[in-house]
Amino acid sequence: MKKLLILGAGTAGTMMANRLRKKLSADEWAIAIVDQYSKHYYQPGFLFMPFGIYSEKDVIKPIASSRTTIGFSCAPANN
Repeated sequence: MKKLLILGAGTAGTMMANRLRKKLSADEWAIAIVDQYSKHYYQPGFLFMPFGIYSEKDVIKPIASSRTTIGFSCAPANN
């Protein structure tokens, strides 16, 4: 099995993982994301929180629970 590692679960990393998961066979490719944080903050949604359009649960999500066929590891960034 081939392995693909994506560093960073921000917007770009998440989009790339989801796009590649659709294009690459799960039988042939294992996709993993590594990020220093275990939660994803949908920052554009913060604009709507003061107006009650979005709440905290709408903009802050655990990363691992949103990935079913993509592995996720939370690892601290070391300098």
